[in-house]
Amino acid sequence: ALSDIRRLLISSVAVAYYSAQLASKNIAIAMADEAFNQRQLDDAKARQRVGTGALSDVLNFQVRMNQAKTQRINQEYRYQIALYGLAALMGLPGSRLPAHVRLADLAPETTVELATPPLTELLDTAMDYRPDIQALKWRIKQSDALIKVAQSGYYPSIVVAGSLDGERTGDPGFEADDFGNRVQMGLTYNLFEGGFTRAKVRESRQRKVELEKQLDELMLSATADIRSSAALVVSAQDQVALQRENLDLVERTRDLVEKEYNAGQGSLVRLNEAQRDVTTAQSNLALALVGLRQAWVELETRTGNILAVHGISAMH
Repeated sequence: ALSDIRRLLISSVAVAYYSAQLASKNIAIAMADEAFNQRQLDDAKARQRVGTGALSDVLNFQVRMNQAKTQRINQEYRYQIALYGLAALMGLPGSRLPAHVRLADLAPETTVELATPPLTELLDTAMDYRPDIQALKWRIKQSDALIKVAQSGYYPSIVVAGSLDGERTGDPGFEADDFGNRVQMGLTYNLFEGGFTRAKVRESRQRKVELEKQLDELMLSATADIRSSAALVVSAQDQVALQRENLDLVERTRDLVEKEYNAGQGSLVRLNEAQRDVTTAQSNLALALVGLRQAWVELETRTGNILAVHGISAMH
């Protein structure tokens, strides 16, 4: 039961950690968007001063920069909330991380994360090592012992008792004649109990049947959950690859549109769209990365393998 609590707690901490990383990455994306529009705003003001730029361009980039600031503020709030939740799960005083602690940046996907989940192996691992399944198996073993306890009412009871007593008055030295001993043995056999023993045995056996049915149900549920989580991992892997490719495309497009706009050959609307596409693609990629890692956490949790992944023995 303790191992099962550890399994679920580690999962909750991991999910909260990645959620906080996502908010942190979105802050960086908003800041980059803000810097881009600040640079364009400065250029637009310079062009307006020399009479080659329009006021509408200045106002446009000012609005876009304010929108980026608003997004950054919202993400900073989400980041703080995520940190409070993470600290609470970790049991830190006041639900606060120490002031000097910062989360690692959201790293690119690794080869291991892009590997195909070994479904058959994971299913076998869950059946053998998942703590809640193991706990139910132990309860079934316990029910076997309780059946035998109930069956003991069919057999006679033998009680053997013995004593050795010594007594001597006026002389501290004991001799053999000063000792006496006694041995008793009794046998009892319940001839009739109105079917009480038989009822207890049947109750114990039915309890075992009930536990076996619960185990079957739990194993079927775990199998379905693991298959679902493995499919989610594969889907998340595809999403990461797609979003990374898309980000590369929109960044190249934005750079080209920016050059065209600065050369007076591109429209302001097209530049706005291109920059918006970049920030959207960056956010989608960050979301896909976090989704991939949370999918792996879910899969490891449902197999019970998350304890070994984080270096914790099932009997720690």
